[in-house]
Amino acid sequence: MKTDTMLSILGIILTLGLGILSIRYALKFRNKLRLTYIHEACISLFRSIVQNMDGIEISYENKPINPSLILFKGSFINNGNMDIDNSIVHEPLCMKLPPAYIWLKAKIVNSSHDVKVNCRLRNPNELEFSWDLLKKDEFFRFDSLIQAKDDTNLTEIALETKLRKSITFSHRITNLDSIEKERIPTVSKSRKIKRLLYAATFYILIGISMCVYPFFVDPAREVGYQLKNAKGEIVDVRLKPRKEDIIEIKGIDHKFSEQLKIGDLFSKYQLTPIIIFDESRKYVRYFNVTMGIISVVFSITVFVAYLLIKRKEDKLTALMHIKI
Repeated sequence: MKTDTMLSILGIILTLGLGILSIRYALKFRNKLRLTYIHEACISLFRSIVQNMDGIEISYENKPINPSLILFKGSFINNGNMDIDNSIVHEPLCMKLPPAYIWLKAKIVNSSHDVKVNCRLRNPNELEFSWDLLKKDEFFRFDSLIQAKDDTNLTEIALETKLRKSITFSHRITNLDSIEKERIPTVSKSRKIKRLLYAATFYILIGISMCVYPFFVDPAREVGYQLKNAKGEIVDVRLKPRKEDIIEIKGIDHKFSEQLKIGDLFSKYQLTPIIIFDESRKYVRYFNVTMGIISVVFSITVFVAYLLIKRKEDKLTALMHIKI
């Protein structure tokens, strides 16, 4: 298979792959309303403090705490491209616990400047949040106490996983499809994000190579030969090596094909070198350049997606470092 043909096939595969990736991230980061819940902590106060430290006693409402009491912390951030105000909130945001758990108390502990958020217990299983205006990139953070009716024997990791996955949200906010769930950004997640950058770099190098290659190598021109066949006709041919010392002589415009040993080739035919121009193959050059340009454009799209995702992760990381 010739190099230009291989590049064409590779270009199609890479362009399709990168195109799907680009469309995915373009849809994900198009202008839209977005509200993200960030899970921060789920701590069994009894197991984490009282049980592990002798001489320490923690009370709640003048009673010693028991294994069913859980400290639950989280944040909400408007990481979309639009403000969320009262005009589009027809029913406040509500955070719902699974049936085996109830809210005991909750309070807003931190928020962006001038953001006023109210939280109240709608019922033992539902915690409601309301605000007048939550602008783009603004956030609020809450602490709460949860009591577990069951599952008191679960490990802290299992308890956190169950609560984090089981909590649901309800609301009637115009153009807000659902509440996204995130965890505090980790090193492993940062590595996944960097893979986007590596992918964009790889594809842009491939794209540039496909654009530049045809200008150094002309796929439409190659060295061929002329010879006289048995009828005395001048025939343009190509020589192709076959197994061991066998050469195939194949006509370009004539139905001519013969296989000879290398030693017999020059004794039977007098070969004259010529430059063969394949008109159809010049379009391969145009195709390679086109695929290269598309690949570069898509690479830029993926790079922009990387910047957007990194910006979002930087916001979440900054939020986690805001002191209460």
